[in-house]
Amino acid sequence: MNKTLKIKNYIKDRECHILLFNGNDILINKIDITYESSGNKNISLDFDLNQIKKIVFKSYRLKSEAIYLSKYTPSLSVKYVSSTNSINVDFISIPNIKNGKVYSKIFKSDKLSYRHKKINTYIYEQKKRENEKYQLIIAFDGQNLFSKRGTNDYTKDNDNYGGWQLDQVLNQIYSINKTPFLVISIDNATKYRDKELTISQNFGTINKQVLKTNKVFGKGCLETLADFIMTDLFDYVKSNYNVDLNNVGILGSSSGGLASFYIGLKYSNVFKYILSFSPAIFFYMPDVLNKLIIDNTHLPKLYISGGYRSFLERAITDFVDIYSMYLYKIYPQEKLLVRVDEDYDHNELQWRFLLPEAFDFSIK
Repeated sequence: MNKTLKIKNYIKDRECHILLFNGNDILINKIDITYESSGNKNISLDFDLNQIKKIVFKSYRLKSEAIYLSKYTPSLSVKYVSSTNSINVDFISIPNIKNGKVYSKIFKSDKLSYRHKKINTYIYEQKKRENEKYQLIIAFDGQNLFSKRGTNDYTKDNDNYGGWQLDQVLNQIYSINKTPFLVISIDNATKYRDKELTISQNFGTINKQVLKTNKVFGKGCLETLADFIMTDLFDYVKSNYNVDLNNVGILGSSSGGLASFYIGLKYSNVFKYILSFSPAIFFYMPDVLNKLIIDNTHLPKLYISGGYRSFLERAITDFVDIYSMYLYKIYPQEKLLVRVDEDYDHNELQWRFLLPEAFDFSIK
């Protein structure tokens, strides 16, 4: 399968190349895209996706993060940022067309007594025709998911790593499949994060080393948040949107990745795919996690990622490597993809560049 990738290269007066890697992480080619004052910053390149798995932009001694390619990879904007002495890569739409809107909504529920009975969400709606059904995604960390190009600027104070730019990826998917998406995402940037995204110890004993870092992990109440999502949130969706309930996904990273893993498998009759980026599943032993899988007759597609650049990400990925050996024995291989990149860190920028591959693997 071929992929035509449009690139806006804003790196002036510096050499700039694209490094091409195959599925075995072997460098197989290098393309010069150096911008000259008389040149054109707009580039269009064709890639054979059967041969090229990921690309990296390189300028002098600097390299961008690895971008994993799929048919759903949006166009790219490449810039040199002097303040951080780094190469910055953004997902963009060419032409720059908004295909949706984001707004925030506060839900109130007696179930959420631990957080004063209310929770903030960010809802992303793509444009659709009257009779079309949305594909629904439940997501965590909604405060970091969307780029400013696709929102009303509420993400302007994103953390230093920037947003996932999820809307740009979904725009690209829509341009190919013509299937609109609805994303209901929880705002987890609160003091309740560690508690509500950790499973209670009724599910299984938590790693003692984890409890030493934060005793709140021992008071997890993810089951309560899950109950709210599966009742109150789904009731709202069913009452207000035309949704294809046979094709629902769940997405999250870090503690949100653990939450996605747990909820997606516990309610596998509802969720058809789980995107679990750098999940904090090392909180539990494999036999505890396996309770969600063994004898489960509705296993969804499962995408898990990891990296090795930081201490936290390395701790997560060491466990992912071990646990994946169990998974490949008990999980249908056609429904499982574990992606580990040694250069990846624990932040939104890394997870952004895995989204297209994750969706390509997961969605119909």
